[in-house]
Amino acid sequence: MNKKDIVEIMSKKTMKLALLSGVFVGMMVVLVPMIIEEVDARINAKATSLIGPFSNVKVELSRGSFWQSPSQPSPNVVTWVTWGGCPFGFCTEIGRFTANVGPGLPEVFVTFANPSSGPNSCSVSDHIAPYRTTCHITQGNSASLTIIVTPRVLENNNGQCDILSQFGGIEQTEIIREKLRC
Repeated sequence: MNKKDIVEIMSKKTMKLALLSGVFVGMMVVLVPMIIEEVDARINAKATSLIGPFSNVKVELSRGSFWQSPSQPSPNVVTWVTWGGCPFGFCTEIGRFTANVGPGLPEVFVTFANPSSGPNSCSVSDHIAPYRTTCHITQGNSASLTIIVTPRVLENNNGQCDILSQFGGIEQTEIIREKLRC
C-alpha cells in the first residue's frame, strides 16, 4: 500500500464521518426540541360557565389541528388542545369557540390565535347579555387559553346596573340608575 492509497482511504472515511456527524447534529437540533415540546406550538384550552351548562358547543379551527378533540368533562366545562400542524412546529393556530349557555340568550363567541410570529390573542364578541364572557391567552409556543362565562351580577355589588343599557329611554334609565345607586 502506498501513500496515495492511504490518503484516499482516509479521505473517504473522513467524508463519511463528517456526513454522519452532520446528520446526527441536524437530527438533534430538530428532534430533541420536538420531543420536549419546545418547537410544537400548542394551545391548551378550557371554557367554563358559571351561569349554566354549555349546549351546542362548537370549536372550529381555520388553521392548525386538534391534538385533543373538544370534550365536555362536565356540563359547564369544555376542554381541547390544538397544535400548529406542521411537522417541525412554528405554525399558526386560529380558531373559534361558540356555545349556548341558556335558552333565549345570545351565543358565547370567542376567537383565538397562536400565530407563528407575533403575540397570541383572543377576543370575545361584543354583545349585550345578562352574562359576561372573558378570555385570556398566555404568550409563547405552549399557550393556555381560559374562557369564563359569568353572570353580570358578579361584576359589581348591583348587577341590575349592568343590564340597564339594554333598555331604551334615556330619562327612564337615568331615573332607574338614581334609584339603584348605579
